[in-house]
Amino acid sequence: MSNKKTSEEWRHMLKLLIKVDIKTITDIEESLFHNLKVSYDNLVSDTLRECFLCCAQWPEDERIPVYDLIEHWIALGLISDFENIGEAFDEGYSIIAKLNEACLLELGFYFNSGDEYVKLHDVIHDMALWIVSECGKEKNKWIVCGRGDDLRQFSEWEAGNWKETELISFKGTNFNKTLQKLLSDQNIDEKGQVSCASTSPRYPNLQSLFLEGYSKSDHMSRQFVINVFPHMPSLTHLNLSGIPITGLSKEIRVLVNLRYINISNTKIQSLPSELKELKELKYFLFRCKYYRGRGVLKVDGLSTLSMLPKLQVLDLYGNTCLEADDLRLLMERNRIKGISMLVELVEILGLLKHLPTWKIRLHSMQSMHTLQFCDLSYKHDEGLMELGITLWL
Repeated sequence: MSNKKTSEEWRHMLKLLIKVDIKTITDIEESLFHNLKVSYDNLVSDTLRECFLCCAQWPEDERIPVYDLIEHWIALGLISDFENIGEAFDEGYSIIAKLNEACLLELGFYFNSGDEYVKLHDVIHDMALWIVSECGKEKNKWIVCGRGDDLRQFSEWEAGNWKETELISFKGTNFNKTLQKLLSDQNIDEKGQVSCASTSPRYPNLQSLFLEGYSKSDHMSRQFVINVFPHMPSLTHLNLSGIPITGLSKEIRVLVNLRYINISNTKIQSLPSELKELKELKYFLFRCKYYRGRGVLKVDGLSTLSMLPKLQVLDLYGNTCLEADDLRLLMERNRIKGISMLVELVEILGLLKHLPTWKIRLHSMQSMHTLQFCDLSYKHDEGLMELGITLWL
């Protein structure tokens, strides 16, 4: 409309725009999506297409850290043919390059850290969700919200609205009462615990629940135990990182299809013994992002992890550590592809060199005077991505 020069011409255009109905706008939008979808259709493999769609699980305009994105692809099984985590990340970087070449991803660097991130253009993000929704036919298939979204609309939905939902993603959303009620058919009790009603599952087809939260204060006035697992019998991926929860309820045993769980940066200090019933669990993340030099966190029930028959990736970095006997059990099973933890004992470090270490933080190990890469991984430095050392004199 750059050729419109006079106020009369602009008033006429405004009148025409006001007359445009929603259906016309929707038709134009879908026509645009069909044209843009050519780049998506021309990707050389289904894996590339699925990796692209996964980027829309972050909110619109979100800068997605490359590390987080690749780790997400690994968790979803989109990158699976690897012997150690280093190989998996190499493949992830290759996928990002191909998506960037197809003009489906934008690359960038954080100013302060220099770390890489990717971003979807708003229109590309909307197109990805449109593709996921079977070209708009199943609009509730994925529910994606960011920190600026108003969650009240979701708490007012009837249970039937969730029956087609396969993914719920609230990344960077304040864990407030609205979000708690969204996960429950009952009100929050006096202790702040989220409980479930004895009704049919509210989310019968939900496969992925991502509640990567944040709090404006480290000191929450209320803390919570998530207890809605019976409402999600089909769940395969669960991310509760950054949510101020103090525990997982024993009802987690009903998640027999669960393959991935992330409870990093929470207030959990005890794991239920019912975790051992999750026979399909492959990825367990329980790390601490901001290491404060406090040493190994004592976590009740941690030995349950060594009983998981299909466990492949275990990340306890900056947070805690398995006992020696539990590490020996993992060595015997020979299924681990990546392991990370906080280490205080030379004995533990000696056992880790027989496992594919991913990230290690050594804390206050005065008795160790020398350190070689062969002490850190069973294939020297292959797969090792991060090493932290804290000395206390």
